Amino acid sequence: MRPPGNDEARPVAGAGLQVESPGEGIDGTSVRHGADNVTAHRYPAAFASRYRPNAERRCWWIAYRCPRCNRAHFGRSNNEIMGGLRRARCGRLVWVVIARTYGEAA
Repeated sequence: MRPPGNDEARPVAGAGLQVESPGEGIDGTSVRHGADNVTAHRYPAAFASRYRPNAERRCWWIAYRCPRCNRAHFGRSNNEIMGGLRRARCGRLVWVVIARTYGEAA
């Protein structure tokens, strides 16, 4: 159940409409965001370390601390592209940003 008075329309992801937020800016002007800008801040960033494949490992690995549950999570992939939106092991969506890469370049 929503609290009374909270009936403002919420933006739909991908729609290019300008939606006025219910609040005001610091200087008293109304704040306007595009729908893409509003959804970009929905997922917290998790800065990850990426590990290249080697003789023992055939796939890419990442290790990151989840900003939602504050625990370490791991991921793996067959290709080098691992950043972006991922579902963490705790079940929450996070935006993974590759901060550093370990291992020898092939």
